[in-house]
Amino acid sequence: METIAFDTTLDPDAARAVRAGLSAYNRSRVGDDGYQELTIFLRDPDHAVVGGLLGDTYWGWLAINILWVAEQLRGQGYGRALLIMAEREAVRRGCRHAHLDTMSFQARPFYEREGYTVFGALHDIPVGHSRYFMQKNLSPSALFDGESVDQSLGDVFQDSAQAHLLHDGLPTQVCPRAHDRPDPRHNQLFPPQGASVSRA
Repeated sequence: METIAFDTTLDPDAARAVRAGLSAYNRSRVGDDGYQELTIFLRDPDHAVVGGLLGDTYWGWLAINILWVAEQLRGQGYGRALLIMAEREAVRRGCRHAHLDTMSFQARPFYEREGYTVFGALHDIPVGHSRYFMQKNLSPSALFDGESVDQSLGDVFQDSAQAHLLHDGLPTQVCPRAHDRPDPRHNQLFPPQGASVSRA
């Protein structure tokens, strides 16, 4: 007879079985989701993590789960660089949309400046605050051809002593301008100006 019970210590094999079961069901209805993790880390010259973006791509969407930049580096364009780098990689993977959520005490205005709009909200979580769900249509032409985007990214990397961006771990070259737009075969993203970019 089947039983239902709380598990106070997570069983990794049991958790994998639940995820695999749902994934199999989804595939039977809509085909493969093309799931891939997307992680980008911001590191200082000593290789310590001072920021990053954790997300994944599936069903043509980029999901941004966490975006964080250390307080001493905020307001210098690193958050925007992380976001645009993730969006560009998502487009390279075939995504045309992105979604995320943010708290009322976090970064809603930042995401709105980057073109995200609210499509839902939960209130009093925690009490007195709200959780906003946001989405954006990803435009390949805007992400790869926009001079303002390239200029802002170039400005971020003028000071190579402050931080290094690492993307998913493997070394990659980067080229910013429209005439040097990313070649899907090489995963080129945007200019380092002395900073290192690599896959995790």
